[in-house]
Amino acid sequence: MELRMGSRISAAVLVIVLALVFVRSIAQEQAPPTEPPGEESAASQPTTQTAEPRTFRKPPQAELLRDLLRQEQARPIQPRISAEEQAATAAEERRDELLLVDGTSLVERAGRLAFEDSVPYFLFSLGGDPPQDLKLRLLPNKLLETMEREHEAGFTEFVISAEVTSYRGENYLFLRKVLRRVGHGNLGP
Repeated sequence: MELRMGSRISAAVLVIVLALVFVRSIAQEQAPPTEPPGEESAASQPTTQTAEPRTFRKPPQAELLRDLLRQEQARPIQPRISAEEQAATAAEERRDELLLVDGTSLVERAGRLAFEDSVPYFLFSLGGDPPQDLKLRLLPNKLLETMEREHEAGFTEFVISAEVTSYRGENYLFLRKVLRRVGHGNLGP
């Protein structure tokens, strides 16, 4: 028991001594150098380099790197593009922004059936200012046939569930469920 207590005390003393040595070495590094008596001060002697005391400052390389990162980067020269080409490029970029991922499921989305050159499209209202519509071509199936019959009877608004497919940069809808949208008059929200 006494042997254990003695080893614990000696271990604690050793830790304290090492900590004091460490603190003293750090204090000596941070303290300005002292001159022995009788020698000239370093400030009165001409030097080509300035001696800086060791501190915890950022090195000058860090400031140089920060300045380089702040500078504006050179950009390559772009060819001039006509107004028509710019408009076509902008329209294609907008179309690509609206392109949905193949296999996306749309569940109970409201919109209306429309035809363009006898090709059926479903128009989703995206809202915004000015209001925009997302137009997706409908793939033929039995539910499309049902929608077309309802459209001929005068109903144009539907609530659909569908799967999005992609082909050559265009989106298509494969209908899974079709409901005729019914207006509730002044009882609606």
